[in-house]
Amino acid sequence: MSRRFERSQRIRARASQKALKKVTCLFNASLKDILQELLQNARRSGATEVAIVLLQSDERHRLSLSDNGHGLDDPAVLLTLGESEWSEEIAQGEDPAGMGFFSLANRGTEIHSNGWCVNLSPSHFQGEAEAEVSDSTRERGTEIVFPVTEAEISELQKVLEEVSFYYPLPVTFEGEVLKREDFLARSFYIEEWRGLRIGVTHCRSYALKVNFYGIAIEHVFPHTIQVSFRFENLTVLVDVVDCPELELVLPSRKDIVQNEFLKKLHDEVRCIIYRYLRTQASHRLQFDEWQTAARLGIVLPEAEAKLNRFVPEIADLYLDCSVKEVEVGDNTLLLDIWELDADRQQVFWWSFKRANLPHVALCPESAYKGYSWYDRLPSISEFSFTINMDGEDLNEEQVRQRYPNETSLVVDGITVSATVQKSDGSSEVISWATDVYVARDPF
Repeated sequence: MSRRFERSQRIRARASQKALKKVTCLFNASLKDILQELLQNARRSGATEVAIVLLQSDERHRLSLSDNGHGLDDPAVLLTLGESEWSEEIAQGEDPAGMGFFSLANRGTEIHSNGWCVNLSPSHFQGEAEAEVSDSTRERGTEIVFPVTEAEISELQKVLEEVSFYYPLPVTFEGEVLKREDFLARSFYIEEWRGLRIGVTHCRSYALKVNFYGIAIEHVFPHTIQVSFRFENLTVLVDVVDCPELELVLPSRKDIVQNEFLKKLHDEVRCIIYRYLRTQASHRLQFDEWQTAARLGIVLPEAEAKLNRFVPEIADLYLDCSVKEVEVGDNTLLLDIWELDADRQQVFWWSFKRANLPHVALCPESAYKGYSWYDRLPSISEFSFTINMDGEDLNEEQVRQRYPNETSLVVDGITVSATVQKSDGSSEVISWATDVYVARDPF
């Protein structure tokens, strides 16, 4: 019989010794993961530089990573899962998990620090054997040596460049300083907020959005803002300076913890983009974004009054038809015929261009509806053609019925009539002559 459950029983979280036997599987890290963890440890130890050297021999290949930090006093901490010697300031600021060193569990490693050294094999990480600590000539800082494979050596330069590119400390490989760059180097506007540096940039192809002391991770900010109908989008890059509230998912550190702070960050991102736009001489925000900025207390002028000249659709979807952007003026109107098929747009546009009308036709842009300058624009959305034959004005259907078997006709005249809708609700009909009309199939 199973033991009866007692309601007064209390339970507490604890770690099973069996879990240690599985650390070589749980922490089967890649070379990049290992280097990132070791670089983070070097930074936390107060190091000002890190040196990496490849040690090659006929029997094996090893990588040595050494720093000039304050080192480690108690080697037992290395094999104590979840514990570390980090200061209270580091513990509160970054919440280190005390697990990063176990990324070496599957390989084994040799460590020299503060006058001692120890060789650790996978069995030591698994708690199956005791490791002997001996004296070392290294009195300051830490050196960690671990094996690498032939395949990893072939990719080593690339991996080192990746892990050091946004790392805050200089890193050398075989004596050569690896290239570094400010994570926000491509930003054109930067604000600091709650221990973060946040830079506004164009979306383009930036997949890496957050830099955690050299660990650049992907993150989707929900408030990517489209600033014009040409799909020019703005987003942000976030560089961590000292922000305990931004936490990474452990032990991989490849995602941000979904907490209340992250929600606030997402909201602040939108405000920062709006504040950037406020520094510009003009902006191209869609109307709903402009309203959102106002609700958040960021008052912006209306979007710049510019639209694309009208260009009709064509049958060849792959032909590049460049369009010209012009300022909205007294003689501009919207040619709102986008819902029509390409042939209908083309036949009307041919007549409009040749009529020498005083109007400049612009493409409608619904995202700007609501701005005062846009709502004042007159528009044409309705038009018709009249064919004059033998002194009689006919529409297309009447011509089709009268000449059912003709593929083309020479007529006395063709007139276009279009209705101009005005912002005050009134309308007027304008007409002009044209020289060609393409009827719909099967005419």
